[in-house]
Amino acid sequence: MKSPITHILPVVVLYRVHLEETTVYQTLLSKGDFAQFMVYDNSPADFLQTPMPEGVIYVRDTANSGLSRAYNTAADYAREEGFTHVLLLDQDTWFPPCAAACYAAADRKCRLWAPSVRTLQGRPLSPTVQSWSGVRATRIPPGKYSLKKYYVINSGICVDVYTFGAAGGYKTDVRLDFADFQFLERFKQVDANFQLLRFEAVQDFSNDIVDEAQLFRRFKLYVESFRACRFNTRLTHLRHFLGVLRHTLHLTLRTRSLTFLRHLFSVFRANH
Repeated sequence: MKSPITHILPVVVLYRVHLEETTVYQTLLSKGDFAQFMVYDNSPADFLQTPMPEGVIYVRDTANSGLSRAYNTAADYAREEGFTHVLLLDQDTWFPPCAAACYAAADRKCRLWAPSVRTLQGRPLSPTVQSWSGVRATRIPPGKYSLKKYYVINSGICVDVYTFGAAGGYKTDVRLDFADFQFLERFKQVDANFQLLRFEAVQDFSNDIVDEAQLFRRFKLYVESFRACRFNTRLTHLRHFLGVLRHTLHLTLRTRSLTFLRHLFSVFRANH
């Protein structure tokens, strides 16, 4: 039997789901490839979580403080306990059988490793490249690339914990959306390179919200996270605002409700 990976601490963030039901647990964390992993549970107090497997580091945050605080907590713990890397995971990401071995064999001269990610429908999701009109996903071969040209999404990135700390970690008031963008903006000031690994993960959006009231609560958090972002240039801010506007229009057409547009413009009118 092979020895488990001891230098990488995976962390998965849960919300209203049992660990054993998640795609990431079933395809990656249940295999015994990692010596330990952290579960950061953002579920509210009324959600009864099932007992964790032996050796899991379990953190319960009923205040639902968001992804950024969860990732910072995991990175701090990893650094204190002697791990060299923290692996950031989403509960709905599927990993192929070779994933753990790819992380174990990654080039440690690169301080950030990431897989390619696609949707269940086969569309590329990460890495992304900035174009004039916003951000678009692209397919590129495995290798070393610059964060000044490409971005990668949160789920599946594995980061050197000391560089994570030197970059200032995740911005805690950007709780969910744009958290990866803000982190990479900080990270590339310390180290602009990353390694794209030799496997593809799959992000499952099949549980997307359909109830309009739930969609609106989620949308308000999305806008709040955007407002908390800091952009290096006005052009970068404009590109991302256009993305927010496109998302708002999509929700407006999908629900046939002006609630989303009204909220977006009321928020920005109040701050100008």
